[in-house]
Amino acid sequence: MLALSVKDLLDDLATMDRLFTTLCTRDLGRYSQPLGATLRSYRNKSDLTCDCVITDRQGRIALVASALGGSLANRSYQTLPLSSS
Repeated sequence: MLALSVKDLLDDLATMDRLFTTLCTRDLGRYSQPLGATLRSYRNKSDLTCDCVITDRQGRIALVASALGGSLANRSYQTLPLSSS
């Protein structure tokens, strides 16, 4: 169990965001497993990242970025490896 209060988390949004992302990843893994989907994360040498890459049995891919909101959400969206086409 974490020894963090609500005030501790609100005072350190970077830690709160990391905890939130970890919990989202855990839950997505639990939901995707019975469907036969795989769950991975993505980071390339240019530092583009994606919190979760879900691939189903047919090879379709979903990119999922999790963030609390505000500037953290904007930063998360900007690091998604999206194509311009």
